[in-house]
Amino acid sequence: MNRQLLASSKGMTLVELLGSLALFSLISAGIMGNLIGGMDSFKVVSKEISLHDEANYIMSQFTEKVFVATQVEVVEQSDCVSLIKIKDFEGAETILGFKNNKAVINDKAIHSSLISTSCTNGEQSKLVLKNDTVFIKMFVQDKSTERDIGLELDSEVSFVKVE
Repeated sequence: MNRQLLASSKGMTLVELLGSLALFSLISAGIMGNLIGGMDSFKVVSKEISLHDEANYIMSQFTEKVFVATQVEVVEQSDCVSLIKIKDFEGAETILGFKNNKAVINDKAIHSSLISTSCTNGEQSKLVLKNDTVFIKMFVQDKSTERDIGLELDSEVSFVKVE
């Protein structure tokens, strides 16, 4: 009996072939849709992670400078500008803060051009000095994507006040 099936010249009909081709096409389309959706999600998540890394770098630069400060004074607090001057144990002075939508240390931007600190819509990045603590509030945005990705970071850093 098995020899008869193998020796049979009977093949698949056109309807069976078209049916299997249609089924294969539907399954392939579903798989491709999931792959493309996954790649798009990866791009968005990758941009968000990059923004977080950049914002954390800025925050660590600021906290590192403030942490070793012995004197801190406000240089300028206005719309889109928030600058403080710090003096460290060695007497070196550094001006840091936010100016013209950029995080700056000694008037040099410390991040890439893809990120900007915000000073609109009531969200202003700023440094606030209270007693021996500097409060850092930073709003960052990545304008390079179709979706406007934003992030808010808050930190407070105490320093040793030497008079």
